[in-house]
Amino acid sequence: MPLLEARGLGLRRGGAWAFRGVDLALEAGEAWGLAGESGSGKSSLIWTLLGLLEPDEGEVRLAGNPWSGLPERARRSRRPLVQAVLQGALGGLPPHLSALELLEEPLRVHGLPVARAR
Repeated sequence: MPLLEARGLGLRRGGAWAFRGVDLALEAGEAWGLAGESGSGKSSLIWTLLGLLEPDEGEVRLAGNPWSGLPERARRSRRPLVQAVLQGALGGLPPHLSALELLEEPLRVHGLPVARAR
């Protein structure tokens, strides 16, 4: 069963389709990249997969359960299962933190253990 799955996903922005008919499946531990021209709907698709926008068509499922259409309260405990690194991420990373500290921060935010090699 895929960790993240989209079926027939579509989103309208400004009266036009930002994307339509998107099907994808991402297994646990996999990474996924998305490239395309400016204005092609990349960010809108990512935001929809993360549950920050609601699709006009289709559905998103997380670990086999509905993800799209849920209130934020129902999503909150499952948010640690999905993360995104958006374009221009280097400009948004705090320069005073090391790479290790940047990787540990989401674990701390979600109350997960941080293990360091000795």
